[in-house]
Amino acid sequence: MQKRQLKFKSPNSELRLVYVPVKLNREFPFSEPGSQKLYTLDSTPLTHLHHHDVLEIGYCYEGSGIFVVDNKIMPFCKGDASVVFRNEIHIAKSSPESLSSWCFIYLDPALLLNEIGFRDLPQLFACLDGSIDFMNVIIGKDEADLVTVIREIIEELRRQNNLYKDAVKGLTLCFLARLSRTIMKYNPDGILNVGHNDIVRISPALNSIFRNHNRQIHIPELAALCGMCPTNFRRIFSKVMKLSPLEFINHFRIRMASAMLSNTDATVLDISLNVGYESLSSFNRHFKKITGVAPREWRKQ
Repeated sequence: MQKRQLKFKSPNSELRLVYVPVKLNREFPFSEPGSQKLYTLDSTPLTHLHHHDVLEIGYCYEGSGIFVVDNKIMPFCKGDASVVFRNEIHIAKSSPESLSSWCFIYLDPALLLNEIGFRDLPQLFACLDGSIDFMNVIIGKDEADLVTVIREIIEELRRQNNLYKDAVKGLTLCFLARLSRTIMKYNPDGILNVGHNDIVRISPALNSIFRNHNRQIHIPELAALCGMCPTNFRRIFSKVMKLSPLEFINHFRIRMASAMLSNTDATVLDISLNVGYESLSSFNRHFKKITGVAPREWRKQ
């Protein structure tokens, strides 16, 4: 697979936006045999985001962390799955204290559906195009049926037992039906995603937030990284992320903290300092405002 890179430079950092074109066999439009490896995601600062022209699904076998997909930040842990639509800009990172292991595969459901005659499913194809807003991390305990079929597809491709191609095709049809059902449950009106051009414009600021979320962050400095005045930066940022820059920073910090609370033994105070809060009271206040519960209650749940 070739990689094409766009670089966004600033005095303090460089973020690469990597386009990864993927070629799949028309008769069996899935990742090549032998490519289904377990990957351990690191917790180093973000250096790039990437996107590709096919659907990506994954399953988390160990650990915890966060997925960043376009304007969404989603915590994950062992037993969760992911669905990333084509051309969605994304990256996944482990929590510092809980490195995660994932297996990801590519597939082109449109080729499969066309081959077997499933052509009159406009809502499903809208989902496949990524034009429907959707939380890309599938929580295992909430959507067990969907996560189970994702894992079965991955395991069939990894093991390659007798008739595995037929099994994968059948499981994929089940996956697509369950995916469509899940998307419509959480998004019955089919709200469209924002285009990623504006995300590219604010990507230097996102990169700085991802790198420096445990430090003090100043909005005018983020605006300067993007070559904008603070007023225009706030407007574009809020349009894309559906949150103001300051709200986004707090959401990012709390999502990272929630993953650490669920999967590490670190104290609440240590976690609050690790994600960038100068006082425990400020951390507790923002955590409850965003999640609806106090940090210690989150850990108990």
